[in-house]
Amino acid sequence: MFGVSIALLLFPKQAIGIYLDVQNPDNAAIIAQAVPLLVIAAIAQVLDGFQKAVYGSLQGLQDTQVPMVLNVLGYWGFGLSACYGLGFSLGLGSKGLWIGQSVAIAVVAGLFLWRLRSSIVQCKSRSH
Repeated sequence: MFGVSIALLLFPKQAIGIYLDVQNPDNAAIIAQAVPLLVIAAIAQVLDGFQKAVYGSLQGLQDTQVPMVLNVLGYWGFGLSACYGLGFSLGLGSKGLWIGQSVAIAVVAGLFLWRLRSSIVQCKSRSH
């Protein structure tokens, strides 16, 4: 995830160039909107990688029901509210939506980490 993030941060126009002709002046407005979104995407990559790793650990502990509820709360409750607030209420548009999604990923990762730590503490207390 860090590698992809670094590539997006260092070479945003090349990444955009996979999909658009960056030399074409007709695409200048799209490129101007896409570059800041790639910065947010680079941060989201790292957050999502962390979240997936912690979730995988929970699955390894056979813990799937509570993480599902945490996922719903994090994305639908907090994430959707953050996206709406940032994207529409504060007028940040697409940047606000992407930031809201990234915040939701971070919140869910934090909830998963809390659940994992709680599960580990429970396992340790049972083994004593």
